[in-house]
Amino acid sequence: MKDLQRYITNIRNHYLNIYLDAIAGFTQQHPQAEVEALANVPAIEGLPEIFRWRRFDLVNQSAQPPQIANFNPETHVNFAPISVTWQKKMKVRFEPIAWNDVGFECTGLNMNKSQLAHWGERWMDPKNTRPVDNHGLGGRVHALTFPSKKVNRLEFFVDFGSAPVQAFQELLQVLMLADTKKVRIRTARLKVHEEAEQTQV
Repeated sequence: MKDLQRYITNIRNHYLNIYLDAIAGFTQQHPQAEVEALANVPAIEGLPEIFRWRRFDLVNQSAQPPQIANFNPETHVNFAPISVTWQKKMKVRFEPIAWNDVGFECTGLNMNKSQLAHWGERWMDPKNTRPVDNHGLGGRVHALTFPSKKVNRLEFFVDFGSAPVQAFQELLQVLMLADTKKVRIRTARLKVHEEAEQTQV
């Protein structure tokens, strides 16, 4: 379990350092740029409102139309997949991820019991109640998709943005409490390290 937390922390720190460099470069060119700008985007009718919101990395509001800048780091933290049991109940396979594009493939997830929407409201902060730092970051998730059926699993994606490691850990707890038996966490476009998989209890 310690390795899982360590990897999550390293991945988040790696991403955030690159994001901060991007903010510095963009705001130097566009002093009025908005960081983590909130917008309502098209989504399937009938979904909870939180799945219609997203935060863009950077937006130059002075341009018409506004100039949106979302970035994808070219480098990532690589490691051999690890398997752990979360709270002695939920099996987790953790593969290399990009902090802004994390896929969760869940077996057994019961959406009738799920608090996923509440988790999204807490960490996406659509009412802008969280304090921001001097970079304009509020420790917020940038996007959350509604789970869709994939064979015998439900799959959804999260852009964790500037959210802390705590948000990731709380999401695992949300999944476990919604009867998820197994979850595979990965970014499909990233290659898995060649070393043997690590298994932890």
